[in-house]
Amino acid sequence: MQLKFSFLTLFCALTLGGGQAQSAPPNPFQFEDFLGVNAQFLWFQNCPQNPVHSAESRVDDLMEQVQALGLKHFRMDLHWDILEPEKGNDAFLEQCLDPVMQKARAHGLKPLLFLTGSAAHASSAKAGDPYPDQHPPRDPQDFALYLKKLAQRYPEVTHWQVWNEPNLPASWRSTSPANTAQSYAELLQTSLKTLKNVPTEVLPAGMAYWSELPDGSFLLKRLLDNHALDGIQTVAYHPYSFTPEGLTAYSPDPEFFLNRTRTVNETLKRTGKTVWATEFGWSTYTGPIEEQPLITPEQQADFLLKRVLLSTQMGFERLYLFTLTDLDERASRRDQFYGLLDLQGQPKPAFTALKNLLRVLQGHLQSMDFPQQNTGTVYHQAWKLQNGQVVLTLWGDPQELNLQGQRLDVQTGQWNSTLEKVGVGNLLRVYLLQNP
Repeated sequence: MQLKFSFLTLFCALTLGGGQAQSAPPNPFQFEDFLGVNAQFLWFQNCPQNPVHSAESRVDDLMEQVQALGLKHFRMDLHWDILEPEKGNDAFLEQCLDPVMQKARAHGLKPLLFLTGSAAHASSAKAGDPYPDQHPPRDPQDFALYLKKLAQRYPEVTHWQVWNEPNLPASWRSTSPANTAQSYAELLQTSLKTLKNVPTEVLPAGMAYWSELPDGSFLLKRLLDNHALDGIQTVAYHPYSFTPEGLTAYSPDPEFFLNRTRTVNETLKRTGKTVWATEFGWSTYTGPIEEQPLITPEQQADFLLKRVLLSTQMGFERLYLFTLTDLDERASRRDQFYGLLDLQGQPKPAFTALKNLLRVLQGHLQSMDFPQQNTGTVYHQAWKLQNGQVVLTLWGDPQELNLQGQRLDVQTGQWNSTLEKVGVGNLLRVYLLQNP
């Protein structure tokens, strides 16, 4: 879909040039608090009531992989049409979801859950529509009461998202963008009021991309303008792009992610909002091409690490990678291969590289200025570890800097044994600096 660029006329225009105008993360900073991962645990739960159940339960193994990354936050999708196929039927909750939530508690993991898709008995779809779950509920109160039921059943869930990507027509079938904004605002505010006395935070859906609607307007902007975000603290969107810095199908700007994200986040923060990115990632599918260009597993690893590092400087307070593991053929071809793990649960290069980087950047970190002179575009971040050592992460236009350090191999987790001149290249490089 070709999207128009009216956004910068709606929000104040901010720019980020040459990879240099970057803001530092807050100090102290912890990746354990900042980073989470989407996880389709229900796909891997042996539960006959689940139409996407696995022949064997692998939930414990996958949760251990989240822990192996040094992470504790995960995001999981709940589809109302699957959870409650008939009104009042709790078999799925009892047999499928309860065990997954019990395992998450046992592993010390912290869930962000989102409820999406109308149950057949509550959908506004006309009789015979093949996709009743893609239509909003007839009565927002029905959705809100079911969400409240879930929130009370799982009190350990501190954040619930209302729907997922309603700005996409395939997720929220509507007559017009204006109708989408109005009907979704009603669902969000009804949910907020219904859960008022439940000790959990209600979030809007994670918006696809930066919340663009088919007419070029932006759902987040529409919700702000009609006060539908009143009483909402945290908002979220899904900044997918072709490259970590920004190229997309609808913009040739190589720093589109940086420029668009800076604008959106600064605007939202001026309204007092906290901003999360609840999905982003790259698929290693091999075609046929569906929107995202084809990349290798090694490129996926490089892209993910770069985006995580860039996002620390973009004003996000949390982000969730998409996704923990590859999926089977029940997902679309592209959606099958976003995982950090393959379908058998084995690490892909992205999992290994992320694990090794986070082992270096663990604990409370201090972000540092980087006064080194360089030419062209260099994306960089210096981190002071708890032991006083300084780690430098960087990539950009090839050159050498007047620094020395040991270089980390993110696939083996090993530092090279001798000092070398700090070099900048297209791929992410990680250095432990000597006398920074």
